[in-house]
Amino acid sequence: MFNDLNFRCLSRQLLLCLSIAVLTAVSHLSFAAPTSFTNPIYNNGADPWLLFYDGNYYSVTTTWSSQLSMRKSPTLAGLKDATPVNVWSETDPNSCCNFWALEFHHLNGPNGWRWYMLYTSGQDGSYDYQHNSVLESVGDDPMGPYQYKGSPLGRTYNIDGSYITINNQLYFMYSQWRGSSQLLYIARMSNPWTISGQPVVLSEPVYSWERIGNNVNEGPEPLIHNGRVYVVYSASYCNTPGYSLGLLELTGSDPMDRNAWTKRNQPIFKSANGVYGPGHNGFFKSPDGTEDWLVYHGNASANDGCSVSRSMRAQAFTWHPDGSPNLGRPVAAGQPINVPSGENGPLTAKPQAPVMSLNHYAGSGANLALKSSTPVIVDQLLPGNVRFVNDSGRFLSDASCNGSQGFFPWENKNCQRWTFSAASDGLLNIKNRASGQLYRACNGNDCDRWGLSPVNEVAIVSGQSGRVLTATNTSTEQRAWAGAASQKWRLQPQQDGSVTMSPASRSDCLNVNGSNIVFGACTGNSSRWYLHPRNEGGYRLVAKGNNMVMDVSNCALGDGTSIGVYNDLNNSCQRFYLRDVGDSSGVVNSIISGTYRITPVHSNKALDVMNCGTENGTNVRQWRWLNNDCQRFEITNVDGIWHRISPLNASNLALDVYNSDTNSNANILIYSYYNRANQQFRFQAAGSGKWRIVNRNSGLCLSVVGASTSDGANLVQEACIPGAQNQQFGLNR
Repeated sequence: MFNDLNFRCLSRQLLLCLSIAVLTAVSHLSFAAPTSFTNPIYNNGADPWLLFYDGNYYSVTTTWSSQLSMRKSPTLAGLKDATPVNVWSETDPNSCCNFWALEFHHLNGPNGWRWYMLYTSGQDGSYDYQHNSVLESVGDDPMGPYQYKGSPLGRTYNIDGSYITINNQLYFMYSQWRGSSQLLYIARMSNPWTISGQPVVLSEPVYSWERIGNNVNEGPEPLIHNGRVYVVYSASYCNTPGYSLGLLELTGSDPMDRNAWTKRNQPIFKSANGVYGPGHNGFFKSPDGTEDWLVYHGNASANDGCSVSRSMRAQAFTWHPDGSPNLGRPVAAGQPINVPSGENGPLTAKPQAPVMSLNHYAGSGANLALKSSTPVIVDQLLPGNVRFVNDSGRFLSDASCNGSQGFFPWENKNCQRWTFSAASDGLLNIKNRASGQLYRACNGNDCDRWGLSPVNEVAIVSGQSGRVLTATNTSTEQRAWAGAASQKWRLQPQQDGSVTMSPASRSDCLNVNGSNIVFGACTGNSSRWYLHPRNEGGYRLVAKGNNMVMDVSNCALGDGTSIGVYNDLNNSCQRFYLRDVGDSSGVVNSIISGTYRITPVHSNKALDVMNCGTENGTNVRQWRWLNNDCQRFEITNVDGIWHRISPLNASNLALDVYNSDTNSNANILIYSYYNRANQQFRFQAAGSGKWRIVNRNSGLCLSVVGASTSDGANLVQEACIPGAQNQQFGLNR
């Protein structure tokens, strides 16, 4: 079993292949990243929403169906070919259908920082019952899994929901008919799915340009810049080329006072350059945060209207001297646009995906054996490409990039993209897209065969429904995510390159029996599965016992649908995604071993023994990285999930909660190790290489006081807060 989660220096292990001559031969080849893209980015892209987060763009658009789909790509242009991943589906007849106007916002909710997905849906065959609903993610991955939280306004007709935060108060904005006009409303919220008090009118269509075809204000979107609060909205009927964007500004003090908002008397973005009806927009930042960008839909013809002909488009925008947004004019289709600043790097980031164990196997037949394992984030791209990312947010790059193979910042080069292929024995080969060379663990023979397994517990999510694999008493089915132990899966690597799978709710393993999945012993071929990456993203879960693949019965969307195995049909009903999960606090316990720099996520500094002291009672704080032994800690497993943490400059001492205090704000120092509970800690994985560290005696989390980013900020224990970045730490070699 692979329990060592060290992000090892791969030069000692997987990167021995640096000296391979064939890699050196291609070391001077250049693979330039594209510097421009053209609109439209992709078709059937109405009501777009787009953000860049942790190394990828994520986008959603109206699907018209019962499934909520999301795309991701490290480049804007790449979204065109990215697989739409179904992250949620609905079968309730009151809200099953006509999914419109999807948005996802990163908010600090009751469970910490989460993604909140807003969408409009209603009944099949009618648009009269459309209403907003809210989903909450389990963690930091925009692709979920998600849990349904509620409908802020019930099933009363209301569409195009969005959030805006003003003076630390969250508000809900939406559109609703009143008489013959469609108005914008705003309401205070007590949490991201519950309004408090009565909504008030935010805007109504009064100008002639807001009343073309129908009297419409819809699609309100927040835009806050230099302390000024704006709402950009869509005006007029979407079926006309007069559809355009208008602007509201909060010029008073109370967002709930209609008179506190000032409306521009002309649209700020309208049809031009062969783009018709531009509207229902969103805003996002460039990857390096220096540019402001607009995403919107538009038509290629004045007669296209509100149909699937609307395509997603994006362009940068600036600001007028008076501080208001200058969106310019729609850029013509096919005209080159410079890619967002920072898209081609150099960029360090930890993409949202589970940490995977990359397992090297050698031998054959009965002598096949797991030789070594290295944890990396496997970020799946298209077509059939992956990125391997280490704990420092650097990307595995072939020698054709920089003359040597290793982990480097992302620069959007093909030499940083890799592909998997499955051999007849179920093992994997890994090939570089630029050089075509195999990724090797050593210089000799038998160095290029691999398997994959997640390091921590994961959700196994259906690419068809967005529901998760759930253990029953005897078999498996799909259900909406509920955080149950029966939905958290442990995949353990075996000596033959396969994995066994068991839920956190029981100790036995998934077995195949014909086309059925049952529970049984964790031995023998019937309990073995191969984890094979798919070209379109996600995984194919192949049963070693009969070579069938895991399958959602009849491609159904609903809760309780059985999951078994079937012949490979190469469809979304047999595509599964692995997502980070946790307990109710969003984390899982892990076993750590090795020497690390411990980095507070919010500051990117290092835990530091003050003045390199070696005496009992020396304080522990954060400090900029000085690359010395006072900032390196040996982490040793001492009892199950509990660990000792000792600085290298004083290895006989260990991190210690002062005086065995169980209260918040108790100081962390170093002291002689006596195997006491106040000197032992567990590591809880919070996704993508982030950890929180919990004391055994108090149950409280290590925390940097006040989320300070300053040198010398003290390390204490405090009540654990889900998602708090000053309680999350990176473990860097």
